[in-house]
Amino acid sequence: MPVPFAAVHSTLTPREREIFAAVLRQETTRQIAAACGLRYQTVKNYLTTIYDKLGVANRLALCAEYGDAANRWQHGPLDASVRAE
Repeated sequence: MPVPFAAVHSTLTPREREIFAAVLRQETTRQIAAACGLRYQTVKNYLTTIYDKLGVANRLALCAEYGDAANRWQHGPLDASVRAE
């Protein structure tokens, strides 16, 4: 079962939240790697960890589960002040 959007901040590390937000902006793995100064495989490893922590199977499921909530918050910081849905 996916983690509620309001719990994302406490569930993910700062780097994972950065990658999570980039995925929701529909950036590719290569784009995320370049923007973060990471190797492609490192971003893939982060994505696997994010999927496991949030209880989703893949990028599509992540966007389906969290995309609408993130859009309502205007891609602002994913912090503890985000209210539960």
